[in-house]
Amino acid sequence: MTDETIKQLDIWDWLTKVERKLLSAAASVETVPRGKVLFHEGEKGDRVGLLAVGKLLLVQPVAGHEDVVLHVVRPGEVFGETLLAEASPVYEYRAETATESTVVFVPLPLFSDIAQQNPLAAFQLLRLAMQRRQVAERRLLDVRYQTVEFRIRKLLREIMETEGRLLKNGEVELPMRLPHRLVAQLCVTSRQSVTIHLLDLKKQGILRYNHYHMVVRQPGML
Repeated sequence: MTDETIKQLDIWDWLTKVERKLLSAAASVETVPRGKVLFHEGEKGDRVGLLAVGKLLLVQPVAGHEDVVLHVVRPGEVFGETLLAEASPVYEYRAETATESTVVFVPLPLFSDIAQQNPLAAFQLLRLAMQRRQVAERRLLDVRYQTVEFRIRKLLREIMETEGRLLKNGEVELPMRLPHRLVAQLCVTSRQSVTIHLLDLKKQGILRYNHYHMVVRQPGML
């Protein structure tokens, strides 16, 4: 485990020199294929994850719906940090890879010591947990009060605005594969509904896509 790999992680900037050395010595690295479940909801946990490369989904079942993606973890981010809030540590969600990913795992006792002794790390972890909870709550409110079309358009806009790549012709390429199953999980709907609405956006000339990538042809109309 090299410092160069750890330096890609958000947590690096929160740590003291001593904590950085401890993290480098204790952490392990795994390269994980796409679609691999790292842990399940309710499973007892003894390590916290840090994503170095790839994308990872935090998923939770919701009554009456297919599984809901609470958060898409991107490089640098922590996941599994909710173990810190449990007297008997269990994961609150399922974590599975959306792409081939490189994951850094830190033993829970070390991660807990850092959170208890380092005020900056504790604050950042609290902020992370609050932000993720707010996003999940807004998503569930949208499910209750907004149409499926609204939710799909909102998701595509968010990805376009935060990660999209502007092309010379004014179109915006989305940087991640968006299979219908993933869109359905993020929007809390069925794959059939996603297919119908994406085809409609394609017919309107707003989107073009295939199995590998998606481009917003008319960003102002999304």
